[in-house]
This record gives sequence, C-alpha cells and structure tokens, in this order.
Amino acid sequence: MQNGFMLLSFGSLSLVYITMILGVYLSSVHQSLSCSEWPLCPNGFLKPPEQRYVVEYFHRIFVIFTAGAIYATSIFAYAKVKTMKRLTLLATIVVSIQILIGALVVTKKLDIMIVTAHLPIGVALFGITLLVFLRYRKDYLTSVNNGTSGNLD
Repeated sequence: MQNGFMLLSFGSLSLVYITMILGVYLSSVHQSLSCSEWPLCPNGFLKPPEQRYVVEYFHRIFVIFTAGAIYATSIFAYAKVKTMKRLTLLATIVVSIQILIGALVVTKKLDIMIVTAHLPIGVALFGITLLVFLRYRKDYLTSVNNGTSGNLD
C-alpha cells in the first residue's frame, strides 16, 4: 500500500515536470496561441492534431493526466495516508488554480500579467509535489528502518 502512494506521488511529480517542460518549449517556439480555443483545439481530443498545434495539444493532454494524478494522490492520501492529507490538498488547490490561469492565458490572448503568473504557479506546484514525494519517502524509509512500515497513517 505504501509503495502505491510513493509511485503515485512520483508519477504526479514527473507529470508536473513534463507539463512544465512542454509549456516552456511551447512558449520558446512562439506557439502559445497556435490553438486559440480552450479547452479543446479545433480537432478535439479524439482526432489527430494539425501540425501547427501539436505541441499545444500535447501540453493540454499532459495537463489532464497531471491533474488526474494529483487528484488521485490526494484521494489516496485522504483514504490511506493521513499524514499527507494537507500537503496533497494544497497540491489539488494549486493545480486547479494553475488550470484556471492556463485557460486565461489562452482566452486573454497571452496577457502579460496572466502569463507572468502562470510559470511561478507551475514552479510552486512542482515544489509541492516534490515535497509530497520526499516527505512521504522519508517517513516510509524511517518506518521501514524502525520496523513500523505498516503505521504510516
């Protein structure tokens, strides 16, 4: 059970990182508004994207998986790992805010104030998911060394 939470929290952390890298790449190649509709690009999610917005398409797909992983981590924490409830709740709040800010980035046509807020919130989310993983890993390793690995609740 504990390894499941560790894998889920590491998966969330990894997805946040990949999503951030895709977002930074998207911005660096000046394709941030290649798909100016939100939340779906013109072809939707089931049809292959047109070449001109393939990076933005994948960024949005990764956002869905990332948010899902973070929400699942929080639900898992509430059900099984009580010591991580607050930190995972914070991650769910921050990812929800980040999605709303991301929607505003697109709908407000790259307004500089909104774009400027989007990256640091993403960095904060990365930091929070990193803390979730590292704190749980530390607690898990400590409990294994003490012979109390079943008592992480």
